[in-house]
Amino acid sequence: MEIFENAVMPIVVILIIAAIMIIANKGNARKDMHYDEMQLKIRADGYKIGFFVTLGVLFTFGFLSELTDTFGKVISMSFCMMAAGFAGIVSFVLFCIFKDVYYPIGQNRKGYMILCVCVIIANGIGSVRHISEGTFLEDGMVTFSNCGTILCAVSFFLILIALIMKEVSTRKEVDE
Repeated sequence: MEIFENAVMPIVVILIIAAIMIIANKGNARKDMHYDEMQLKIRADGYKIGFFVTLGVLFTFGFLSELTDTFGKVISMSFCMMAAGFAGIVSFVLFCIFKDVYYPIGQNRKGYMILCVCVIIANGIGSVRHISEGTFLEDGMVTFSNCGTILCAVSFFLILIALIMKEVSTRKEVDE
């Protein structure tokens, strides 16, 4: 049973997500999706913001690690590095969503939202499993191997909330 949970289950989840993506995008013509020049310029600004957010979080974790003795005993450096990467990616995505340049022209937005929900559910199940088995902390320490699922779930949850907020505000603008 342990082999199934550790090796087979992630593969099954990835295959299910891939199948959902294929089904959701089946009706789309990929050649019609593209970014115009203005979108590419704004996305470049988003990449810059994501880069500096990543650097800022990395430096913050580095300073906390050096300034306090207990930080390195409570949070592993692998978790800190991955959290910084996720922070940069999420900041880029949120910037692009609110500047209305996240989706290429002609992309189906509902399919991406469904994908976000699937990722949140899959990672939420993994997080609940770690919590229920008591393996959320490893030797009293937050590590990426045990807490990465919750980091991913929270990241996609923030992205999903931003997508929903943008969709609602766009509908209000269209109605007015």
